[in-house]
Amino acid sequence: MFVLREPLVFLGRQAFVWKNPHEDTPAARRLVSIYVLLLILAGCLLLVGLPSRIVIALGVPAFLLLAAGTWLTVNNQQRSVWFQVVSAVGLNASALLAWVSVRPLIQSSILVLWAILSAHAIAAVLVVHAHLDARIASKKGELSGISKPAWIAQACLLAGAVICIAFGQPALSAPLLLSATVHLLNLGRLKNPETLSTPLKIVGWRAFALSICVAGITIGAIWRL
Repeated sequence: MFVLREPLVFLGRQAFVWKNPHEDTPAARRLVSIYVLLLILAGCLLLVGLPSRIVIALGVPAFLLLAAGTWLTVNNQQRSVWFQVVSAVGLNASALLAWVSVRPLIQSSILVLWAILSAHAIAAVLVVHAHLDARIASKKGELSGISKPAWIAQACLLAGAVICIAFGQPALSAPLLLSATVHLLNLGRLKNPETLSTPLKIVGWRAFALSICVAGITIGAIWRL
């Protein structure tokens, strides 16, 4: 479903944006056919092995997110902050499907994993947007203002870490503290021209590496519960 969006966007632009046929349109149609077939097969397997209510509860929001993402991208609104925040929560919900594939019920452990990964992803999205805003302002010779949403997100991560400690789960505070610390350091460096000149590809790889570390630490902490 995740990779299906790219050819769907291509076909959407062919239908509603581009005036002339594109040479890659037939290839996009073939990819959509293949991915839809794989989705149907996977859905049938899930319905055989899992309660239908769980498959529907996870599948319907996923399809809605796919449709919204396709529509926004076709209309060049894929950089919408709110959509990326919702997407972060939705993509991390794949952990729920992985969980129920091997366990009969959704338990508190997987909800904690989903919550921590989603909180980290939201904070990361807002930091990246703060970086982009500062980069654009720098190119214009302007001073970038304080990105309040990004700072608030880090404050929420720290508050979550305090709550985990207060409830006797200090191990669960570790990924939240790691995420907040790295993001706060990045936000503090946004006034440095050298930081703003860092290629966005490198920024993306660093964010990806941080996400892997956060996920690994979170899984390790939950494993001990």
